[in-house]
Amino acid sequence: METAATAAPSVEDIDRRLQSRNMWVTVKQEFPEWYQTRLTEVARLSAQQTDQAEITRYLVSELVTLRRENAKFALAASTPRHKELASAFLANLDTLSKESGDDCYDFISKGESSPTIVARFNDPSRSSQIDAQIVAIVGAIGEGRKQPTEHSAPIKTDYDVLAGELGRLGWTQADMQLFANPKALAQAPRARVCNMLKDWFTAHLAIQDPSTQERLLFETLKPVISG
Repeated sequence: METAATAAPSVEDIDRRLQSRNMWVTVKQEFPEWYQTRLTEVARLSAQQTDQAEITRYLVSELVTLRRENAKFALAASTPRHKELASAFLANLDTLSKESGDDCYDFISKGESSPTIVARFNDPSRSSQIDAQIVAIVGAIGEGRKQPTEHSAPIKTDYDVLAGELGRLGWTQADMQLFANPKALAQAPRARVCNMLKDWFTAHLAIQDPSTQERLLFETLKPVISG
């Protein structure tokens, strides 16, 4: 017989705990049925005394699936939403790169499912950036579902503007060629790849012409939202 000290948390207990995080508040508002299903499953796993790390991996995996299934809506959000999402992604890269080039690269290649993000997920002191990124994605999905915005693909002159911004950050022609070559980039030091991607997003956010920035952000956020 379980004592009060060892009793598994109820759905209500789990809901109270999750609702202390902005991320889960936003998810519950936008996807109430999805959220309720996850609560029920976490309660079931907890009753089976499933390891907390395994429960966290389950929740992160479900969030990734939700993001991918709704990617078209997030991509149909407004440019201000896309800027918010790009800024949140950049903040994640920045925080991770200060700690470890490997952790940053892991996040680039595996997203929220990367072990470094999963390890941070339940620690409020280390998860504020991933929390903000998920809030930004869910906000973009919500807006794109209710008020979709049409975005055009970038044109050549957009990339000329982007190259100018990257040049101001110190990029050379060799850097441009490296970043455009997936095979070569895969062989580059992980810390360098991380720093280049930080520059890439920094340059996008620095572009002054609204139309140019809109088209470039729409294109460059595709792997972040859909990947």
